[in-house]
Amino acid sequence: ISFHVQQAVAKNPNTPKETLAMLANKSIYIRRAVAGNISTSKKTLKMLAKDGDILVRVNVAGNPNTPKNTLAMLSKDYNSNVRTAVARNSN
Repeated sequence: ISFHVQQAVAKNPNTPKETLAMLANKSIYIRRAVAGNISTSKKTLKMLAKDGDILVRVNVAGNPNTPKNTLAMLSKDYNSNVRTAVARNSN
């Protein structure tokens, strides 16, 4: 499957949680899309919150479905963009 198809699937809110979990192990750009998808499971978001890429963590921090304990962890992130996304999260 091409990168562009994977990215479109990763961004689609109708994509099943199981598919998003599989895509969460792909390239950095795919992980960023999965992290921002409102349909991504809490388990997958928790995993992505530990990702080495700042924008993956920013997207997790901004996702309204991210669990509060994961947001608490991200609120201590060394990167101010991640912490700002946590502060703006409606959850």
